[in-house]
Amino acid sequence: MIALALDNRRSLLLEDVDYDGRSLSMLHRSYRKLLALSIRRLRLSLARSLLESSLV
Repeated sequence: MIALALDNRRSLLLEDVDYDGRSLSMLHRSYRKLLALSIRRLRLSLARSLLESSLV
């Protein structure tokens, strides 16, 4: 699900890129930020699941 969201976001960003160095650099930064956010969400979800399972 997250991979699909990342791929969709990347496709949208690529459609708007001028393909000059600055735009590609901005795209790269945006993609890295989105990836980092997705990883953080996965970690939080995993931590929450582990905590809930340890309380049972």
